[in-house]
Amino acid sequence: CLMLPQPVREKIGQCVLQVVRKQAEMPFILIFIENQLVFITKLKRYHLQPSDMYLLINLVHCSEIHTNAEAWIPLCLPRFDPG
Repeated sequence: CLMLPQPVREKIGQCVLQVVRKQAEMPFILIFIENQLVFITKLKRYHLQPSDMYLLINLVHCSEIHTNAEAWIPLCLPRFDPG
C-alpha cells in the first residue's frame, strides 16, 4: 500500500464514493498509484480473495494497454464468488 496521510486517503475515498453512487453497481473499486494500492472498496455481498487481487495487480502492472487511455478488459477471477 502507498503510504499517505489519513486525511488524503479519506478525501480519495469520499471522491470515489460520490462517483460510484451515480454509476451502475460495481462490485470492487481499486485505485493504484505507481503499482501501489491507494484505495479499495467493495459491495458488502462481494469478497475479493488475495489471490484474485494479485491477478488484478499483475494485470495493471504488466499491461501496457491502460497507459495511454481507459481500457475495458474482460477478466476471470478464479476465486471470486458473488454469493
